[in-house]
Amino acid sequence: MTGTCVTTLLMMLAASAAHADLRYVTRVEVRPLQTDAPLEGMAKLASSMILSQLPRGESVTFINDVGARVDIRSAGGSMRKEGTVLLVRDAAVFIVDAASRTYWTPPQLPPLLFTPGLDPGVEYTRTGTFDTIAGVRAERVTFRMSAPLSFAPQPGFPTMLRTEGEVWVTDRFNAYGAVMTRTLSALGTLIPGAPVGMVVRYITRSTQFAYEVEYTLADLVEGPLPAELFVIPEGFRKVPTPRTIPQVGPPSAQ
Repeated sequence: MTGTCVTTLLMMLAASAAHADLRYVTRVEVRPLQTDAPLEGMAKLASSMILSQLPRGESVTFINDVGARVDIRSAGGSMRKEGTVLLVRDAAVFIVDAASRTYWTPPQLPPLLFTPGLDPGVEYTRTGTFDTIAGVRAERVTFRMSAPLSFAPQPGFPTMLRTEGEVWVTDRFNAYGAVMTRTLSALGTLIPGAPVGMVVRYITRSTQFAYEVEYTLADLVEGPLPAELFVIPEGFRKVPTPRTIPQVGPPSAQ
């Protein structure tokens, strides 16, 4: 699978900075989840595929007042290979490959973080509890999501997909809200009702398919960034968009 999970990139980009540029490291881990009963049939097969394809790894994100950049440091699952760069500027998205000195635009994305045809319902609950993560004070927000399938699945496969989890959100960097709204719109991943703020940690789990994903943020630094970080390097050649496969993903804060 050549596509990068849009959800993970969204979580890397779901941030804003106050009167300064922002740099931070993100790490994504994928783990099998213990369930009360072992999975069987199509659910077991789907779980195996999801666990192998969910993107995981480490990246560095840069944000200024014009856009955002994600550098992939290490990658597993369907995460794009090390050295790949995602650029978001002026509601446009570019994938830059330093090794081949090429770049391309990803295909038109569905309006939500799901395979086309799914219509998810997401319920967020602010808990009023706070923790310090990556040096910032963040509130724990829980969520539950459900999405009915638009087709009749094979026997043993759920007709309603469900996930749940928690996000920790800080309002410290809301000054870049306009930039990040353009970013999320470009990625096709705005979800009504999501808590506004920067996600510093997030966990999503599925008992249906026995997996858990944890995203954490570290090494948060504010300060001026070179302008050339946010442009396609001179001499890079635009190439046709590779084929990608949309992936099911969890909700995230804006």
